[in-house]
Amino acid sequence: MQFLPENLPHQKQNQEIKAKSIEYEFHQEIDIKKVAEQVSLTLPAFCNFFKQATQMSFTEYLNRYRIDKACLLLLEDISVSECSFRCGFNHVPYFNKTFKKYIHQTPSEFIKQNRRL
Repeated sequence: MQFLPENLPHQKQNQEIKAKSIEYEFHQEIDIKKVAEQVSLTLPAFCNFFKQATQMSFTEYLNRYRIDKACLLLLEDISVSECSFRCGFNHVPYFNKTFKKYIHQTPSEFIKQNRRL
């Protein structure tokens, strides 16, 4: 996993943290401690850096990214549980709760409203 180039403080690298740490592995469990280690930061320093770069916590950013991907998948002919697992959620109830938090409707409601027959 590549999360950042070597020199952390530059603005361009702030953008790299958003793209690379999430984009390629959003469907897997991502260990924030390992991410911090890979960029040679302590966990608190990484959390502070990420929050400054994105205006949200790493977990919130990851969940938003996953839910964005879930919205696209739910437009296809797959089940809510399959979508949940493909987007990195190991528990469907947590996926449903997180989806509703960001989209303001359940995945099933989203499907009914948006999926074309």
